Amino acid sequence: MANTQPITEQDIESVDALLHELKDRAAQAHQQNRTVMLGVYTNLIRIVSPEVRRLHNRMEREDFHPRKKGN
Repeated sequence: MANTQPITEQDIESVDALLHELKDRAAQAHQQNRTVMLGVYTNLIRIVSPEVRRLHNRMEREDFHPRKKGN
């Protein structure tokens, strides 16, 4: 099994900030009628958004069931 590192608040804040930045850029592209860039940002949001949820869920699991050292 892979040795996983615990999720930190800073990790989640960084990924949240990335998602918000992508959404802001998508909104700008929409306002400027830049359809190619809007499509690129939309695709990136589709990738990042589930990762944000996954990281939040993982952190909640780790907070609820802390891993034992050595396992």
